[in-house]
Amino acid sequence: MAATVTTAPADDAQLFREPLRTFHLSGQGLEEAIPTGALRPSILNSLALPDLEASYPMCVHPDGFARPFREVVGELEHAGIITSAFRIAMKGQPSGVLEEVAPTAIDSLVECSKAEIAHLRKLLPAGAFLVGFHADSLVLLHGAMLAEARRLQRARFWEEVEHTASRLREILTLDEAHAPGAISADSVTASLGQRVGSFFNAARLAEALQGPRNPSRRMDAERRSRCEITLAMLKEGLRDSAQYPAFWLFHSGVFGASSAPEVVSQFRGSAKWAVDSFAAALQFCDARLDQFTHLLRALRVARLEIDAMFSPQIHEEMLARFDWQSASAGELNALPPIVVIETADCLAQASLTSFGRLLRSGLPVQVLILRSGLEPQDLHEFTPDFGYLSIAHRESFVLQSSMAQPSHLLPGLAAMAKTLRPAVAVVAGPRRQEEDASVWREESLLILSRTFPLYSYNPESGAHWKERFQLLAHDVTHEDLTAAHTIAVSDHFRQQFRIVPPSAWTSEQMELKPYLEAYTHRPPLAIPYLWVETKDGTQQRAMLTRDLVNFCVDRRRAWALFDELAEIGKPQPVPNENAREEGARDTIQQVLAMLNVRQT
Repeated sequence: MAATVTTAPADDAQLFREPLRTFHLSGQGLEEAIPTGALRPSILNSLALPDLEASYPMCVHPDGFARPFREVVGELEHAGIITSAFRIAMKGQPSGVLEEVAPTAIDSLVECSKAEIAHLRKLLPAGAFLVGFHADSLVLLHGAMLAEARRLQRARFWEEVEHTASRLREILTLDEAHAPGAISADSVTASLGQRVGSFFNAARLAEALQGPRNPSRRMDAERRSRCEITLAMLKEGLRDSAQYPAFWLFHSGVFGASSAPEVVSQFRGSAKWAVDSFAAALQFCDARLDQFTHLLRALRVARLEIDAMFSPQIHEEMLARFDWQSASAGELNALPPIVVIETADCLAQASLTSFGRLLRSGLPVQVLILRSGLEPQDLHEFTPDFGYLSIAHRESFVLQSSMAQPSHLLPGLAAMAKTLRPAVAVVAGPRRQEEDASVWREESLLILSRTFPLYSYNPESGAHWKERFQLLAHDVTHEDLTAAHTIAVSDHFRQQFRIVPPSAWTSEQMELKPYLEAYTHRPPLAIPYLWVETKDGTQQRAMLTRDLVNFCVDRRRAWALFDELAEIGKPQPVPNENAREEGARDTIQQVLAMLNVRQT
């Protein structure tokens, strides 16, 4: 809350005048007027913020389907109390197995009847787990989407490889049967079982089954060698696939050394650390696709040999030109996806060369960029807009979303999981080890104030910009809400505000809304402020720094740009014909009136 300021003398206006100017321009001075904690802007009294427990914890089903836990238990009378109990039972962890969290949560439900608890137990999906509003939760939600999007195609592909290998093995076995001496007492016994000796003489039966040697019925040596090599490659691919993780995750330290395996293993992922995670992922993807291409070539050779259609003169040159880009989507989905996760702060401090190379490569690598709220340096340093930079590459899938808006985030991650082109998701989420309720309010205000625009850019949606770009435009009831209101509720930005006593209020101070409206090429000659409240409802003026004002201006201009981009290509309203005719008649009357005046 705002600092408590004692009543000041009447001449405080003059005493505060120069120190306030110094503070506004430099952010220095008046240290005694720094708020003691996060502020509460008065505008929040009439603003309904989203409820944390309406979205979290998230319930993720075994098949990857995710939805808020409140929706799972929504039909129960005490759905809100039950959701809160399960969230508390998670003890601040990013995730937890539902069956392990449930006993503790249910034991605390003293308000619920036995019948309601029995109904609750039936609603809990088996094998599901809960995901909290936590910095590590993005990986879990993305992993869930990847698992669901590629599970069926991956299973179908490897079943096809297994079936093709079996057919090719049968052809080779049949060819062996045509070899001289292929039928023997041992082979008959192996085929019919050890008990065949009780009914037949295995040696006599083998002699009877042997026919005259017919070399024309056997494969030539070159074809047989090709089939054997192809079968070995298919079997090797099947062995490797059994060891594949659900996805590979590259990072340069976004996780703690001990937490990364635990977080990633929820969906059988494999974490890989690298100094330059983008370059490492790019190199790894190249190697995996090259190895996978050999398997796909072998699969095509096997299909041709099964149908006795392989012609070296035709197909060898054709297969030599085959690469991963010639593969079908179903085949590429069989390879575990490669994911890179980094924080926006780390990426902003590093060279963007590897990041740009990855987006230009066209390789199916997915990038998660976690943006944890706002930091003080954001007010006076240029922070790259990674979503906008990614769109500039034109053919990359781009999502900018927030964990505070799961209705936008989950469909976006689901669409991202299905794409086989470079993909980037810039997601705003909570900082680590912070009380989630206060962070939830800050993240919600980032969206409602349009400080952090939410949008998606999907090249697969069409050839035109209007088909590719979608901006989430909230119906904001308070157009006065700005980035400054978002920053005010954060304890990290107390230095950007000063609380002055009423006796120091003057006409040189201007409320932020008219100040921003008057801010064109140059700022107005005034000191802007926000109305904030104390615990007892007393209104106070919180003066702002020039850095904070400039940040607000930048965010307003950024939103205006995205809003304009979202309108490109959309149908414009057609003027009403009656209105057009009335306008024409009015114009004619005005001209005639002017002529009459001149004649007189």
